[in-house]
Amino acid sequence: MASVLNDFLGFCCLGWPHKREAPLLTASDFPPTEKLWEGGDFLYLGSGIYYKKILFINVKASVARRELRRLQDEGFFKGRGYTDDSLTAALNAGKFRKCLQIQMLRSATVSQFDSEISKDLRPRLERTGDQGLLQAFLDYFKDKSFTTGTTLLSLWEEDNVLTGDLFPPGFNDFADAKVSQTLPSENFCRALYDMYIGPSSIVPDGRSQFAQGALELLKA
Repeated sequence: MASVLNDFLGFCCLGWPHKREAPLLTASDFPPTEKLWEGGDFLYLGSGIYYKKILFINVKASVARRELRRLQDEGFFKGRGYTDDSLTAALNAGKFRKCLQIQMLRSATVSQFDSEISKDLRPRLERTGDQGLLQAFLDYFKDKSFTTGTTLLSLWEEDNVLTGDLFPPGFNDFADAKVSQTLPSENFCRALYDMYIGPSSIVPDGRSQFAQGALELLKA
């Protein structure tokens, strides 16, 4: 069976909510999400190419900036400097909403989706003994359809609950979306996001842009 990763194409971006509509994204075929069910308009800070997927990570600017500065004041960067490793670690550690968005550019089966997510997520969950949560996450999608244009949104709430859903092709009213997936686990949230912003990120080019975005927030 061919890897589901062969059925994706795209790039990844980090952004923050902003009232001004001035996207820095150049791939006009894939406009960024502007609002989520939790509210907030998004402006993207940077992008990195990731062959075979299109994904976005968004944060709320004011809260993210405050949290990053709190970590800075507490000495988070002391001895580390402002590197990709330290800045993305701060993004993962900060208590502010983060949203992962993945859009399917080709259809995939549920088993393909399960296989690819499990391959990268299971080892991360095993480090904390939370591998049992993986099946609960995957079970939500067992009767779903991953057709071309389907969008997966996973919002990491400030209270460490993962909320989200799978949306059909053409759906873009995320501000009024009714989501039904809920997974209360800080370890799961961290493991999921570690796939994208951690040291062994599956989107290394995007990770560098995420780090630069965090640095810009600190400077703002």
